[in-house]
Order: sequence, then structure tokens, then C-alpha cells
Amino acid sequence: MFGTGAAPATVIQKVVFDQFVYNPLWVCWSITVLYMFEKYDFSVQATIEKAKERAFWRVSVPAALGCCWMIWIPSVSIMYSLPSNLQLSIVNLVVVFNILVLTAISEKAEGKQATKPGTEGDKEASDAANDL
Repeated sequence: MFGTGAAPATVIQKVVFDQFVYNPLWVCWSITVLYMFEKYDFSVQATIEKAKERAFWRVSVPAALGCCWMIWIPSVSIMYSLPSNLQLSIVNLVVVFNILVLTAISEKAEGKQATKPGTEGDKEASDAANDL
């Protein structure tokens, strides 16, 4: 769409589209929902209940997006500057790092205890996440 070269103008266009169009409109919220699905023991009902809450869209998704931008904007800027045959290797390394960061943040926010919505521990996890 923007070309295959590594010229600064091409890299900037790719990064802007990737991080400010594709990421917020699709990647960030969908990945957040999938992590939540796993957190609630793959319960569709619990995930839907949590996703309907205003805090999910006003706190969780923006927090994940901010974390994502801190990691991915520099990473994709470097990645798009490299030859195509190196880009996949860089992306795989960054994905592993990104997952480790998100896991560490979510465990800290939840006190390493995931609970189902509506339970006593859920309020505690929510309060801890709001303290971030």
C-alpha cells in the first residue's frame, strides 16, 4: 500500500497507518478481549459481561493501547527500516516481549488472582487496576 522501500517517508506512512488506524480500530481491543476471555476461563458469558462495562472501554482498552504504542511504535519503525527477510524475525521477538510486558502488568494489577465477574475478588482486581 505504501511501498516496499525503507525511505523515511515510506516508514513514517507505514507506522502511522499501522499504529493509529489498524491498531486502535482492530488489534488493541480484540486482543484485550481475547486476553479477558482467557482470564475468565474461556467463558463467553463472563467475557461479554466484562466487555459491556464502561470501564473496559474507558480504562482497559486505552491502557493496553498506550502500552502497545510504547512498545510497537519504536519496534515497527525499526522493523519497516529493515529488509523484508528480517522483518518477521523482529516481529516475533517483539511479540514475545509485548506478551511478557502485558502479562506482568495484568498480574500486578490483579494481584496474580483472576476471578470471574461478580465475585468478591473481581472488585479487588478492578480496584487494583484503577490504581495504575
